[in-house]
Amino acid sequence: SDWEISRTDSIQIETNTKSGLVIYSDVNWISDCEFTLTCTKVSKPNLQHVIGKVFEVEIIKTYANKYICLSKQNDIQPKDLILELIKVK
Repeated sequence: SDWEISRTDSIQIETNTKSGLVIYSDVNWISDCEFTLTCTKVSKPNLQHVIGKVFEVEIIKTYANKYICLSKQNDIQPKDLILELIKVK
C-alpha cells in the first residue's frame, strides 16, 4: 500500500508515500480491540475539514506481524473499510 502508519498509545501518524499527505490523530483506546482516531492535523490545506472528525476502528483479527481492522463509516468515510495493517519495523 501507499500508506505508512506510526502509532504510540496516544498518537497516530499516517503518511501517504505517493501523495505526501500526512494525517495526525489522537488515539483513544476503548478496549483491547477498539479505538477511535480523532484527526488533529493534516498536511494538505484542502483537507482541513477533516480536523476534529472521529474515526471508529475495531480490530477483528490478529496475527504475529499484522492485524485486520474495520474502520467504520462516518460523515467523511462513506462506507465501512476493511484494512490490513502489516508491521514492518
